[in-house]
Amino acid sequence: RNCPLLPPCPTLRLAPHRPSMERAKKRQKVQAAAVNEEEDEEEGEEEEDEGEESEEELEISIDEDGRTPLHGCGPPPEYRFRSFPKLLQDLLGGGEASWLDDLRKDCEAAFTARAAKKGEYSAGETFWVGADVEEPATVLEQLALAIFRLHAGLCTFDRATSGVEWWTQVIDADDDIGWHWDRDYGLEADAGFRLHPHVATVTYLSDLGAPTLMLEGTEEPEEGNAATKPIGVPVAHWSAPSIGKHVSFDGRWLHGAPADLAPEVAQGGASAAKGEGAFAGKRFTFLVNIWLNHRPRSVVPWTLKGRLRAAGDRPLAWTAGGPSEDEVKRVKALGSGEAGDELRRFSWELEGEDE
Repeated sequence: RNCPLLPPCPTLRLAPHRPSMERAKKRQKVQAAAVNEEEDEEEGEEEEDEGEESEEELEISIDEDGRTPLHGCGPPPEYRFRSFPKLLQDLLGGGEASWLDDLRKDCEAAFTARAAKKGEYSAGETFWVGADVEEPATVLEQLALAIFRLHAGLCTFDRATSGVEWWTQVIDADDDIGWHWDRDYGLEADAGFRLHPHVATVTYLSDLGAPTLMLEGTEEPEEGNAATKPIGVPVAHWSAPSIGKHVSFDGRWLHGAPADLAPEVAQGGASAAKGEGAFAGKRFTFLVNIWLNHRPRSVVPWTLKGRLRAAGDRPLAWTAGGPSEDEVKRVKALGSGEAGDELRRFSWELEGEDE
């Protein structure tokens, strides 16, 4: 951290690149076009000009753990795995019927990721809300900022360059979320450097589908350095979906939701999954990454007016003491996994540039 009592963090000068922020601007224009349902020829000419922007050198500071450093001597966020069994119930109050369907409808409206081949991860489009936003426009942005405040805690950071990257997943209960690391994918595309959020989170809006698995395995920060190096995973964390549940973990960890582990799959398919109406058989999640002193280069704010419910008059906040938190159980595998043992083995073949 940038504490007066500690030496400063190193500054990296990354190779010249074409700023992915220009691509983010184009995505914002695509959003605007979707609302207006018309094309502007002059806008197209502007996009061509942007593609010809000159390359620039990028400077970025990182600490010894590969994160963007924090300012001052305040306590850093909690990077360990944490579980809040009823976070949404604690935050929103009342019965689930009063808010669950509305949140699910918003998640469907915001969902832009598309099904990928098994074993691959479709990042889709992710959105940004800055920590300096005082009046978020939508309920989902309100919720994202409440989650940011919960995990940023008392640490000191630059509000202008900190905030949340958020998106939603609405998939069939027997679908995969492939193994992946959350990164600033724009920075990686531009400069070949892999930077991760300080904290990653998952909030569940259904009881269905695969558990989220989080492996305490991190990757090399620069492309090309990780191809032949094994990744040590001393601990794995398992989180089964449950309505209102929220989990957080170190944003550098490898994670996914393998469908092989979904109870619905083990019991003969998602047709047996519980659910009601249009939401039957679906796995709903709201994903929020906590970025401190860095804004990912390809995220954009949500600009599709009228697609999501407008933010309420009152800010979302917990009562004194915050949301209830589970004590995380630690277990060790027993047996060898051979015939006669109760231990069941699973394996996944990882392919592509991420692995």
